[in-house]
Amino acid sequence: MSALRKYLGKFGVYVTHLQNVVEDPSYQAADRAKVKGYIASWSSATTLVNLCFFLDVLTPVEFLSVSFQKDFADPVSAVNALTKAFNKLQRLKEKSVRECPTMKFFLDKLEENEDGEVTYQNIQLKDVLGAVESVDMKREEILAIVEANLRTRLEDNDSEYILSIAQILNCEGWKRTRQDDNKVSQPDIEFADANVTSIYTKFQHPLTKAGVNCSLVELINELHDLIEYALEYLSAQSTHYLKTWRKIFNSPLAKERFKNILLVVELAFCMPVSTAKIERLFSRLKRVKDTTRTLLKQERLENLLRIGEEEPPVEEFDALPAVKSWSEDKVRRPNQKVSRTYNQRVKRRDIHDDDSDVEMA
Repeated sequence: MSALRKYLGKFGVYVTHLQNVVEDPSYQAADRAKVKGYIASWSSATTLVNLCFFLDVLTPVEFLSVSFQKDFADPVSAVNALTKAFNKLQRLKEKSVRECPTMKFFLDKLEENEDGEVTYQNIQLKDVLGAVESVDMKREEILAIVEANLRTRLEDNDSEYILSIAQILNCEGWKRTRQDDNKVSQPDIEFADANVTSIYTKFQHPLTKAGVNCSLVELINELHDLIEYALEYLSAQSTHYLKTWRKIFNSPLAKERFKNILLVVELAFCMPVSTAKIERLFSRLKRVKDTTRTLLKQERLENLLRIGEEEPPVEEFDALPAVKSWSEDKVRRPNQKVSRTYNQRVKRRDIHDDDSDVEMA
């Protein structure tokens, strides 16, 4: 995406450079012929119009990709990113091609001279209106394909649990109401019961190993108490969900009333929503263990990868705690004496130097 934006912004510079290459006799004739063909293709209005349209269409996807590549991407942020991407795509579907932001910027920059020639950054373009109409005919089809791919990402097997987890973790959406039999609005604290049930059923074994020692009914009751406590005392509906959870975990009631449900929450925050971090780790592995370092042992390799991926940058790293830990690990040379200070040795002339001086005399 950044390359496409750069190409659109410096289109005139690139094409002018290629034109200079074509006119430069220092290049071989075959190479100049190829560049001339590239100029004919890149100077086409169809290329620029399609580029502008795809920049607009792929901007929601770019936003989603960047959100999933963050080091800390929890289910709530992932679902929020998906929702925003769908909303942006929906707004594009309601606009014509000419109303899309990048396309509108491009059309406003076009200039028409007295002869009726249309130029963009001093480069002549042919049949711009025809190119725009051609893209407009394919607009709905392209948008439908992009939307279908996004929905496929939502409808896979893991997304069901991610959506359930996000509904539990998103404290800002906890304040809900429902109507009872008398059509009187009552606070709804049971909206996440089905989500907790599905998570508990799928991850019952690891949750039991982690320390959850209650039944499903007791776990749901803990969630109800937690929601009521957060809404009443922590203003969860108007506070960022991460700040609310930090307050809950630091609360004195955390280990008394909410012990089991908070273990479920810890598992939920650890739920991976993308493989971006793992892919970066494999890339780092290739850089650390290259062909010149094939004898690295497993423990050393794991330590280097963990330091490179998890630790702060070298500029921010404070080595004093590590040095102190190393020094206190064991007594180091307790009987070593203080080194003596010696006087500087006086340089004496060699006897052979004296003999040579006598012979020369």
